[in-house]
Amino acid sequence: RFHTKNVNGIKELGESTQIVTISDDHYMSVWEATNQKLLSTVYQPAIPTALEVTKDGNTSFIGTVIGACRAYDL
Repeated sequence: RFHTKNVNGIKELGESTQIVTISDDHYMSVWEATNQKLLSTVYQPAIPTALEVTKDGNTSFIGTVIGACRAYDL
């Protein structure tokens, strides 16, 4: 499953070959960048508009259009 609407953010996960993306389709997705394989998705109740990842790539922070913030252990 690829994103079906605009991608609002993309970040590398530390020193790995994985990336995390957020989209207007309400999903946060984790990908293997070397082969474009989808590893995981998490539905967001509100549209995610901001994305940040810790330097080690173990935690992502998602901000939403309604002002909610969520942290995910990756």
